[in-house]
Amino acid sequence: MKLFRFKNFVRTCAFAIALLLSISSAKAQVNIETLSNWTKGWSYCQKDNNAALPDWCDGFRFGNARNMCYGDGKLYVVDAVNTNIYVIDARTGAKLRQLNMDGVTGGTTPVMDVKYVNGHILACNLTTTATGKTRVYHWENDGENTPPSLILETTDKGNSCRVGDTFGFTGDLSPSGSGYIYFIEGKYEVNKVIQNTHEKSYVLRYKVEKGKCATNASPEYTILSSLYASSPRVVPISDTQFWADDQGGNHPQLYTWVTGGNATASSSDKIPTKNHRGNDIKPFKLSGSNTEYAFVNDLTGTNWYQGHTALYKKGTSWKKVFNFDNLTTDNPNGDYSNAGSGSSLAINLNNKNGETVGMEVWYHFYKEGLAYYHIGDLTPESSTDPDPEPVVDITDQKREMRSAWIATVFNIDWPETKGTDAATVEAQKAQLCAYLDAAKKANLNTVYLQVRSMADAMYKSNYEPWSSYLTGSRGTNPGWDPLAYAVQESHARGLRIEAWVNPYRYSKTNDAAWMKSDWSNTLDKVTKSHTISYTNKDGDITILNPAEDWTITRITDVCKEIITNYKVDGLVFDDYFYPNGIPESSAAGDWSNWTAYKNSGATEYTTIGDWRRANVNKMVKAVYEMVQTYRPDCTFGISPAGVACTDQTVADKHGVDRCTAPSGDWQYDGIYSDPVQWLEDGTIDFVSPQIYWPTTNSDSPYVLITN
Repeated sequence: MKLFRFKNFVRTCAFAIALLLSISSAKAQVNIETLSNWTKGWSYCQKDNNAALPDWCDGFRFGNARNMCYGDGKLYVVDAVNTNIYVIDARTGAKLRQLNMDGVTGGTTPVMDVKYVNGHILACNLTTTATGKTRVYHWENDGENTPPSLILETTDKGNSCRVGDTFGFTGDLSPSGSGYIYFIEGKYEVNKVIQNTHEKSYVLRYKVEKGKCATNASPEYTILSSLYASSPRVVPISDTQFWADDQGGNHPQLYTWVTGGNATASSSDKIPTKNHRGNDIKPFKLSGSNTEYAFVNDLTGTNWYQGHTALYKKGTSWKKVFNFDNLTTDNPNGDYSNAGSGSSLAINLNNKNGETVGMEVWYHFYKEGLAYYHIGDLTPESSTDPDPEPVVDITDQKREMRSAWIATVFNIDWPETKGTDAATVEAQKAQLCAYLDAAKKANLNTVYLQVRSMADAMYKSNYEPWSSYLTGSRGTNPGWDPLAYAVQESHARGLRIEAWVNPYRYSKTNDAAWMKSDWSNTLDKVTKSHTISYTNKDGDITILNPAEDWTITRITDVCKEIITNYKVDGLVFDDYFYPNGIPESSAAGDWSNWTAYKNSGATEYTTIGDWRRANVNKMVKAVYEMVQTYRPDCTFGISPAGVACTDQTVADKHGVDRCTAPSGDWQYDGIYSDPVQWLEDGTIDFVSPQIYWPTTNSDSPYVLITN
C-alpha cells in the first residue's frame, strides 16, 4: 500500500505496504427473472413463524406496521400505532434502534410513511379530520439522539380529504439543495385540498428549499383523470413523472406532471395487477440495461389476505414474470382477514463495473408480516483501478491500496479556509474535490479523510462537537456534512474512502493559535471528566483516559456512528495512543487507575507498561468486533509508528526476528502501542506502518525496516 499525505495537491511523504482483504472480481449481470435463483432470507409473518416474531414487529398482526423504506443497509419501518420508526438491519432483520420521535405529533396518525434520502430520513403523518395539518419531519441521521425538525406544516384543510397514507420525495435535502415533497389525495370526505369536488383526485407537491418548505406553503398540483380512493400511493421518479395507484381499482399507472392541469397518463405504462388494492410499486432498471422492471405488491385472488409480491417486466406491455410467496396461510384466522392493503416494498440493486450483480427485495403487507429475498452478489463495489507497476508480489493479492492522507487537524491539508458562509463552504468543497481529482490522476485508489482529530467531528455526530478546523468555532454547525459529501465525491471518482479517526486525543496546546486547552462546549464538559494530561516536548497533551471503560465505549460508539451513518469503505487509526514519554510514576494522570488495578488483586499485568498496552489492545478489539457486527464489509486498520520489535524480549514474545534499526522501538514503551499484538489477535484487518524516512536514513533504514 502506498501512502501519501496531501499538501498543495499530492506530496509524497512515505511508502508503506499492507495487504487488504481480497476484492471480488467483476461478475456478470444477475438473472433476476428466474424465481429459483432467488434465496429467501429472514421472514417475520403469519405463515412462517407467527409465534416467534421479534419485539419490533410483534404488532404486525394488529396492524402496527404500515410503511417502510431501505437505505444504506437498513430498513426503516413505521409503527403507526405506537408512533415509532424502527431502524432494522436489512439483511438480518435485527432491530438496531428507534428514531428519536420527540415532537412527532398531530393528525389522525402522527407517523404513517418514511423515506430515506442520502443519509437523511423523512416521515409524514396521516390527516383525515377537519382540523388536520399535514406534517413532514426530517432527521439528519438515524442516531437515537438525533431529534427531527419539522420541514412542512400545511394550513388547516377544513373539511378535507385523506392525505398522508404515503408520500414521495425528489431532490436534495442539503442546506443548499432543493426538491419536492409529493402527496396524493384519497377519497375521505366531500372536499379536496384544491377544490370542492370528489370526481377527480389531485397529486400535490410542496417545494423544498434549503432543507425545508416555506411557512404555510401552498402546493402545486396536477389532476388525475379518475377518483383515487382511500390509501392511494404516489411514487415520483423525477420532477416530471410519477406512478400512482389506489385501493379502488386504479392499477399502477405512469403519469407526466402538468401543473394545474390534467396529468398525462402513459397508455403503455399501466401494470395489469390482479387486484392491486393500493399496494406499493418499485420501478427500476438493471445497471447498463434499458429493460424496465417493477416489483409490485398484489393479491393472488380476491381475498385481502392473499398478498404477495410480483416481478413485472415491460416489453410491448407490462407482464408478470413471477410471484414471491404469500405471507399468510390459505385459511388465516380473523386477525388477518383484512390484510391485503397498506403494503410497502423496498429494493436494493448492487452494481459493479456498470452491471447489476445482485439485488435485494423486502416486502410487507399490512397485518401479515415482512419478508426478505435476495439474489446474486451483495458485496459492495470497490475500486478496480489498474496498477501497472505493483510494488509487492504476494500470492493471492488481488490489488494494492494506494492511499493519501487528507489531514484536517490544525488545517494541515484541508480546509484551507474556515467559516460557515456560502462562499467559504463552496471553497471548502472545491478544495476537497481538487484533492480527490489529484488522487485519481496520481493513480491512487483510496483516500484517508481525517474526520475526528481532537474528539471533534467533520460530520453530524451525537457524541462530538463540530470541529473548529471546519468552522473556526468548536461546536458550530457548518450547514453541510463534509463526510457525506466526501463519500459521494470519492465514490463518483471510483475512489475508496476511509474515515481517519484519532481515538484518544482531546486537546493539544503548544501554540495558542492552534488549540484552546479548555473546551467549553456542553459535549466537551462530559468528555473532559474522562481525560488525563501530560506535558512533553510537543506541549500540553490531553487524551481520553485509556484505562476507563467509558473511553472504550465512547470510541466504539463514535466509530459505530461513522460506519453505520456513512458508506465509508474503511476505518483507520493513526499512531497517536498514550502521550509519548508519559511517566510510569505517580506523576502520571492514570496512576490512580493503575493503583486501583493492583489493589483489586488482579495479577494478569505486573508492570504499568503491560497494563497500558492491554488498555489500548482492549479498545482496538472492541472497535474491531463492532465493525464485524455492523459493517463486516468495512475494513478496520491502523497506521502505527514505523519501527517495532527492536527489543529482543519483545521480538521473542511475538516470535519474530528482532528489528535492528538503530532508532529503536519508541512506540512499545513510549506510547504503549503494540501493532504486532493486534495482528496476532486478529483484531485489525491491516497495518500500514508510517515509514516516514528517506531511504538513506541511517537510524531507520527503509530497506531494513520494510524487510
